[in-house]
Amino acid sequence: MPGPADERPLNEDERRALWDIEQHVRDSDPEFPQRLGSAPGLRHPALRHVSRRPRAWEVAAVVVVASLYILVLLHVPEHLVVLTVIVTQVVLVPGCCLLWGARRGRG
Repeated sequence: MPGPADERPLNEDERRALWDIEQHVRDSDPEFPQRLGSAPGLRHPALRHVSRRPRAWEVAAVVVVASLYILVLLHVPEHLVVLTVIVTQVVLVPGCCLLWGARRGRG
């Protein structure tokens, strides 16, 4: 799989070193790639649990909400930024996930 255009290709020693590391990990823990969802041919772990690709409107909604969150953080007084982030990450995000899961019968 090619990398970004400005990266140089790996030389043979680098490829061999990466292969040796991969083999060592696979030999010492054969289930490691499956636990990470990184086995070749597997879809992203989060998408596997949804069982379908996200719809365009779902992706757009996430982008809009993330953009609004950034705007809120930019306009909140500086001394309230950390509190805003903590409340969002500890209360709002988990709460919304629980509500979403409950509505879909996964809670």
